[in-house]
Amino acid sequence: MNTRLFFNSESIDIDDGYFLRLALSNSGYLDLLSAVPPAADVIGTISSIYEELQEPLKSICDLLLFGKTVCMEKLPEALVESILKIRESGLIALRGNAVSLNNLYLQLVDGLLYFSELPHGRQTLYYGTDSYALACRLGTAPSRNNVLDYCAGPGIQGLLSASHGAHVTAVEVNPLASELSLCNARLNKLDNLFNVINKSIIESETDLKNLRFDFICANPPLLPIPFNLNYPFVGDGGTDGLSIFRQIMNYGIPHLSKNGKIVTLGLSGGSEVGPDIYCLAEQLQMKYQMKFILTILSRVEITPRSLWIQYMADTINMYSLGENTVSCNEVFESYQNEDISFVYSYTLSAINNKCYGRDFTVIECDDKSQPLTQWWIS
Repeated sequence: MNTRLFFNSESIDIDDGYFLRLALSNSGYLDLLSAVPPAADVIGTISSIYEELQEPLKSICDLLLFGKTVCMEKLPEALVESILKIRESGLIALRGNAVSLNNLYLQLVDGLLYFSELPHGRQTLYYGTDSYALACRLGTAPSRNNVLDYCAGPGIQGLLSASHGAHVTAVEVNPLASELSLCNARLNKLDNLFNVINKSIIESETDLKNLRFDFICANPPLLPIPFNLNYPFVGDGGTDGLSIFRQIMNYGIPHLSKNGKIVTLGLSGGSEVGPDIYCLAEQLQMKYQMKFILTILSRVEITPRSLWIQYMADTINMYSLGENTVSCNEVFESYQNEDISFVYSYTLSAINNKCYGRDFTVIECDDKSQPLTQWWIS
């Protein structure tokens, strides 16, 4: 697949990101985004105060946050000039005297300008609350000189690491996401520290052979999906939610330098006794003789009327486009058949230091009152 037909990072010049940031700063857009709490839904939050905004800020939000086509006359001249500088990148679309983003939105993540796909049911260039939750945990590694970012998507984990001076190798199977991450890197002047391997985790081994990393992070497809449910690729983590997690640990651990650390998060199927990730992490810890820290953040019971079942049924039906739709009862029965009665959210760290021996720490702080899984203690 030729991603140059959609995104083209090489068309972005070295100063294009600077002029875009300057125009956004002078317009008040970056001040507005900075006022939104870091873990909040920025689109929903700005929507709630949209009518209170003045022009041209309202039109800027229409363009950069809400996916609307905006007449360039409504935008500040400096912003129009900076947008036109990156028109060959594929990030924007021109329609006469109007402009729009190509199904993207532009936000500010810990000081980085970051393009990702507008939230909708058929997302493939994903950024969500789990993305930011993992970004918040990058600081748990004492050293980030050489970083490997598995399942990188549009690149936020690797870009944040690069912004702190790390040399980053990102692995991403989706060619559009790979090229978008390079666009984000160029706009933030991080492309000299950021490299992308557009392959699956397994295929990337030919490029990563004999390489060692101080820090490995991963936000993999993580939803526990019974095998008979037709769920979109981008979120499918296999029946127990751990299929890509297994690849990350088994392929990633051999790439850790001494005292190197892997940090990942995900969702795990399980029962009232506990999540499947517990037994799997224990097996991995014994196999590799490393220190493992497993934090269980939340658990949600799977019942016929639970929000989880409704969410899964709605999403599956959205992707099916009217064909092979499923009912909530069918989704619930699929989980029952796989002996999954609870879904747990977790984070897991593995530290490559042999002196720890068989050290396995479990932190249980799951709030059983939550209707859906969560990434922080509430």
